[in-house]
Amino acid sequence: MSWNGYWKGSMVDADLGILLTAAATDVLETMFFTSVAGEVPGGAAANDSERAVQLRFWGGRSGTFRLRLSASAATVIAANFLADAVPEPSEEEIDQVIREAANMICGSVLSRLDGESEFNLGSPELVDPLGAWGPRTAEKNLEVEGGVLALSLQLGGNA
Repeated sequence: MSWNGYWKGSMVDADLGILLTAAATDVLETMFFTSVAGEVPGGAAANDSERAVQLRFWGGRSGTFRLRLSASAATVIAANFLADAVPEPSEEEIDQVIREAANMICGSVLSRLDGESEFNLGSPELVDPLGAWGPRTAEKNLEVEGGVLALSLQLGGNA
């Protein structure tokens, strides 16, 4: 099923959840050589060893995309992305890679949501994983190598 043009103002949360999962799976597998083992029911409580990124977007739709992942999952994803160039990524390199992961996944979500519109993406920012995530239009928690990756999409509002 093509997601292009599917959004007509009333996509249900379940459909957006499927879209989040598909976008994250594609990006993680092709760019970060990390597979998604499946969904994790419910949301795991955040802890201070996790990393979180927030990215605002506007254009055809406006909103906020958030990504939160365990420290071990962040390290695995960064090491896979950087490959042999950096056998053990530093904290700074891990932060750069997860910002890029958020950017890629958000872009994939938006192109699937509305492939006809143009979008502007803000700079991915590291945020407090324990901070409030605010209202969510859709969210998914996925099991990846090293831990859990939580995705949140908020459509509308002041992006």
